[in-house]
Amino acid sequence: MMVTLNKPIYHGGSVQLAGTNIETGEQHGRTLIRKGFASAPQAEKSKETAAPKKPEPTAKAEKPAAKK
Repeated sequence: MMVTLNKPIYHGGSVQLAGTNIETGEQHGRTLIRKGFASAPQAEKSKETAAPKKPEPTAKAEKPAAKK
């Protein structure tokens, strides 16, 4: 999972500064986001927030007349 750091952290044997994009495991990335150390990159945010558009409903077909 790719994340953008909000605070400096020790990752991969060195200190990564705020604003740096790093690749980490899914669980570790979600933990960093939950604790406020990182956020999802802008590209992923736009994908997640863009809800799929539902097709416009078409005119309803008229019901057949009731039999007399």
